[in-house]
Amino acid sequence: MYEKARKVVASQQIYLGLGLAVIAPSNSKFLENKFVLFDNTGAKVIDYWKGISVPGAEISISNNKTNGISKIETEYGTIIQKVFFYHLTPKLTEKILTY
Repeated sequence: MYEKARKVVASQQIYLGLGLAVIAPSNSKFLENKFVLFDNTGAKVIDYWKGISVPGAEISISNNKTNGISKIETEYGTIIQKVFFYHLTPKLTEKILTY
């Protein structure tokens, strides 16, 4: 999938973000929720793993990592990545908007 994304990005000269649910059956926590961003050259510039599971069944199957807020500067401005499901608070929203 990453190679296909790189080819699209390189041919179209775009930035491309992918929300991914990766299944790794050999792991006891086999679900990886990720967001990956490719820049307009095809380089992977953000590789974010979800840090907190949705309450319920996802908790026992999720392989979580905490990455924090990712950002890159582009010729179009700043691209910031953050999953809001578990962080949508006025304080964090203000922090992101002034990051």
